[in-house]
Amino acid sequence: MSTGNAIPTREEKEDQLARILASSTLAKNQTLQQLLERLVIDHLDGKPVNEDTLGREVYGKPKGWVPMQEAVVREGMRNLRKRLNLYYRAEGHDDRLIVDFPKRTGYTPRFSYNAAADAEETVRRFESDFGPRVPRPDALREDCHGAGGLDCLAFLLCSRLRASRRGNPDVRSVRRGLRVP
Repeated sequence: MSTGNAIPTREEKEDQLARILASSTLAKNQTLQQLLERLVIDHLDGKPVNEDTLGREVYGKPKGWVPMQEAVVREGMRNLRKRLNLYYRAEGHDDRLIVDFPKRTGYTPRFSYNAAADAEETVRRFESDFGPRVPRPDALREDCHGAGGLDCLAFLLCSRLRASRRGNPDVRSVRRGLRVP
């Protein structure tokens, strides 16, 4: 299923929250779990969240505390962003939905579909229907470096020379002033 410009449903958002909270990335830090859960649930319920409320309800600060004097919530958000980044690099790299908190957007989560996971799902379906895909250009380059790297270099130089003789110089070589006569 292509996700394109689709908007994630509430159920998808809640499932992703549960998946993140159950992960080993956040398992040992209950404060970050509470912070993430509070931010996402309040967002889904349409409740506004501010630093003062988070400080009192997540970090146990007294009612009259001044957020500008203590950066405990801002530090928590910085740590939460780092942990979410770690989660999506390891455990959550195949998750279809990404939850993040862009800087300078307050405490509002952003939900987006993971294009890489969607692409991998499409490739798996394609391979099951039509067989393995053609090697990527990166794989071909690796083969080129592994055996006969000089042959590849000679081929590239000759092809650039031919292109320039046909009156079709490579744009990059012209920019660098390396036009081949």
